[in-house]
Amino acid sequence: KEIAVSLFLVKEWCLLLITGSANGIGSQIALNFASLGATLVLWDMDDEVFAYHCDCSNREEVYEKADKVRYSFCGDVTILINNAGILLGKKFCDILDADFEKTLRVNFLSQVWTCKAFLPAMMTCNRGHLVSTTSAAGLLGVYNYAGSNYAIIGMMETLDSEMYHAGKQGIKTTIICPYFINTELAKNRKEDTNNDNNNNNKMTIIIIKELEYTNQVMRNAIAHHSLSNAQLVPKQQSRPPPGELSQFIY
Repeated sequence: KEIAVSLFLVKEWCLLLITGSANGIGSQIALNFASLGATLVLWDMDDEVFAYHCDCSNREEVYEKADKVRYSFCGDVTILINNAGILLGKKFCDILDADFEKTLRVNFLSQVWTCKAFLPAMMTCNRGHLVSTTSAAGLLGVYNYAGSNYAIIGMMETLDSEMYHAGKQGIKTTIICPYFINTELAKNRKEDTNNDNNNNNKMTIIIIKELEYTNQVMRNAIAHHSLSNAQLVPKQQSRPPPGELSQFIY
């Protein structure tokens, strides 16, 4: 009943923006919330699908598109779901410098720019929800990909602490840390792992989670936490968060 009420209220009061919404987790989250009648703003780099083309790794473009969203919808984003990301599953010394920088820009800095674009308005009315889709790799230290995910977790924990100490408990912060899911990201990594196994004569097993189930759990968790004081922290994390931070591991 509590989840059902939260989902109804999300429909009634939120303008929800999702980055990286053309496929995978982003598209499923969009479909889930669209089925509830929520007002969605979808950002991606796929021109054939989305009117709001946005390269979230580009600071100027993020700020420009954020202004257009506020003008077009006559209001501010109340739930921001940062989901844009790339995975280049190569070993540290094998990845090109340019690719390393691109990973940090797309996975981490994109979330910095979007949070800076929409958080001030949330603070003004003391209402909003910042959601970061990162990875369990940010907790385990796997591949070069992990560095950008560690950065996201650190930034979100910092924002959570700042909001708490500023008396902005109406702003929720959620970190979603899924394991490998059956999306293009996981597919690419699986292919890279198979190549590594062939070269090194070692077997690495990757367990792939189902996208549909994962997104249903994520939808309910986001909706629930947007309108409650729930703290959903994995058992592995012994240090309690200072504010309303939630972390999810699938």
